[in-house]
Amino acid sequence: MTKKKKGRHMKKDLTKKTLAELTVGELISILDAHIFAREREKELEDNNNVYNDKGLMRFLRCSRSTLYRLKKSGILTPAMTRLGGNNYKADKAMILSILRENKKNNEKK
Repeated sequence: MTKKKKGRHMKKDLTKKTLAELTVGELISILDAHIFAREREKELEDNNNVYNDKGLMRFLRCSRSTLYRLKKSGILTPAMTRLGGNNYKADKAMILSILRENKKNNEKK
C-alpha cells in the first residue's frame, strides 16, 4: 500500500495537473483553500486598524500629499501608534471621529 501525500507535496502534484485531470475532491480542496484565503483577507480588511501610508490613503480616499498635510498638521497624531521605523497603525474609528470633530470646528469659524 502506498501512503497518501499530505500538505505541500499534494499542492505541488496538483499544480502539475490540468483542470481536466483533477478529481472532484481535489478541485473542491483547491476551491476551499482559495475561499478560506479570501475570507481571511476580508477579515483583515474589516479590522479596526489601518497600517502605513498606503492603507491610510486607501481608507481616507485621499492622495499622498493630502495625507502628508494631515499628518504634518498633527490632526491624525492621536489616532496613530508607532510600530517602529516608518511603520505605524491608525485606529479607523478614532480617525473618523477626529475628522468629524475637526470639520465641526471649522464650520463654527
